[in-house]
Amino acid sequence: MKIDFDKVLLTPMGVEFSDKATVATAAYAALSATLPEDAQMPMDAKLKLYRLTQAIANGGVVDLTAEDIVTIKTRASKSLPMIGFGALADALESKAQVVDIDQPKAAAS
Repeated sequence: MKIDFDKVLLTPMGVEFSDKATVATAAYAALSATLPEDAQMPMDAKLKLYRLTQAIANGGVVDLTAEDIVTIKTRASKSLPMIGFGALADALESKAQVVDIDQPKAAAS
């Protein structure tokens, strides 16, 4: 599944997060967070996690496997605040309200 990691995540209220979080920044935070179970993770699994982190680190459109998406969502659920996790999970499931950071915001009514 192709995911645009440059998309800006939105809160449940439909506004950008104050830090302008993108799919890439949220996924990177989740993948690079140190979790308690990481101490027991086999070397090959750590390397696979590192390679996934490398793939998404610079943003852009990245083709992910279903396993990659599950890995990101699982780690995000353990390391990100609920609102950030939900926005990221929705984006990875193609259900999120995400905006193109290159498009101007619509004027408020």
